[in-house]
Amino acid sequence: MPMEHSPKREYPVERVIGRGFDDEDYEIARNFFRERFENQDFVKDIERAKTEEEEEIILWVNNETNALLEHYGVRPLDIPSRNVHIISKERWPKQPGFEDSAALYSFDTQAIFYCDKPQRPLFAHRVFHEQLHIKFHQAAQYVEEGGTKKFEEYRSGLSLSSAKREDFVSQFRKLNEAVIETLAIRFWEEKIAKSERFRKEIEALARVKQVLRGERTTIEENEGVSEEEAEQIIEEICAVTDGENGLKLECFSYPCERAALSHLVSTLYERNKATVQDPGQIFDLFVKSAMTGHMVELAKLIDRTFGTGTFKRLGVISSEKHTKEELLAFVKNMRSEKRNEV
Repeated sequence: MPMEHSPKREYPVERVIGRGFDDEDYEIARNFFRERFENQDFVKDIERAKTEEEEEIILWVNNETNALLEHYGVRPLDIPSRNVHIISKERWPKQPGFEDSAALYSFDTQAIFYCDKPQRPLFAHRVFHEQLHIKFHQAAQYVEEGGTKKFEEYRSGLSLSSAKREDFVSQFRKLNEAVIETLAIRFWEEKIAKSERFRKEIEALARVKQVLRGERTTIEENEGVSEEEAEQIIEEICAVTDGENGLKLECFSYPCERAALSHLVSTLYERNKATVQDPGQIFDLFVKSAMTGHMVELAKLIDRTFGTGTFKRLGVISSEKHTKEELLAFVKNMRSEKRNEV
């Protein structure tokens, strides 16, 4: 019997909040975001044309991310290849958000930007990550500031921004990235690494890792890490690219944030074994909260486990105002009482 599919969403932004908004205002906002999602000509002067294979990879990733959404009971959303812009390193924008990124999703333009590299598995992995950003729950807020009226990001997955907070500081952003990259690594392990399309590149990468394992002692000394940590670094390499000073090892992103998420999931499971089947059930709650925007169940679980107000403080420590190291330290020191202070 064929599986029934949920009706697809038309565009990413599902909700708009704003003081004094009426039905006519909401319809204007919906048309605004629909037009923004569909009109991607703004970058045609600096992006390059995609190859036929890149188009196929984008479509494949789109179908895989939609399957993941439906697995969690969330309506799928198609991301056309027009919303993925491949830009050479020479033309890569030199502005905040781009400078330290190899790929990113822009809420303002409803687009994905990828800094051009020839490694196809890396392209598939990073497009998967950014497509999840655009397919996770999104909401906008209507803001009047200094006589200017505009829409700003309000929700993006777990991330929460507000005009009431200083400089629109986005809470839970680091945990949101951790959830998405964890799913992207699973996609790498379960689909990319086993795909015949990428077989030769994956085999070549395995040979590089084998050589590095023979030099593990050097890695331990240079990086100041243990043997186990050196192996983890090698295992997380996903591509070898051309860098400014020779070859560059590309690794999966957000390792510290993922470590914090993993520790939090494990701790929540250990302290709720009576009602939770396994750690995967806890991780699924993070994923579904990010996909749907419904975070009440997650908030109740964290506050019930660690004390009232912990969820709110976790959001703050996971914002841009704090470092990833501060997030990891906070999570490791969380206790079953009300002293989890930032």
